[in-house]
Amino acid sequence: MRIAIAGYGYVGRAYAAILQNYHEVEIIDPKHYDRKISSDVDAVIICVPTPSGKDGACNMLHVSEVVKDCPDVPILIKSTISLEGWNYLEARHNKRVAVSPEFLRSDKALEDLRQQEYIMLGGKEVDFWTKLFKQIFASCPHIIEADPRELIAIKYFRNAFLATKVS
Repeated sequence: MRIAIAGYGYVGRAYAAILQNYHEVEIIDPKHYDRKISSDVDAVIICVPTPSGKDGACNMLHVSEVVKDCPDVPILIKSTISLEGWNYLEARHNKRVAVSPEFLRSDKALEDLRQQEYIMLGGKEVDFWTKLFKQIFASCPHIIEADPRELIAIKYFRNAFLATKVS
């Protein structure tokens, strides 16, 4: 299978490192490769940045552009997105999009990915992503399926809780 990874920061690099042992991986990132997603990919994992604006909202421009450019294949968003961002994507793009919040530390992303206890998935093509994750993770973490809006809220709540532990 050929899987495109859009965004080659610490999350994209960690997924590429694991996926390349099982599948052909295509990296899409303007900092590293100047190209669009090939039409012959079987799936796309989006790991692009969503920087916070002055109002604290996620900037969905990169995610929306990648979704728009994707062929008709399963798409998984690993980037942090807001509830408003999810609603925008659903209303604007008629694509097979799922969301899976990520909880990786930037300096230990690959280690965290390999040792995760669970993966949360919601949206379209959840069965496709479940099958893929069971293949690539030897210890096959528990997969939690939920509505994308619930998963996005969980991501925000967890980040807020972790921020209180840091300060």
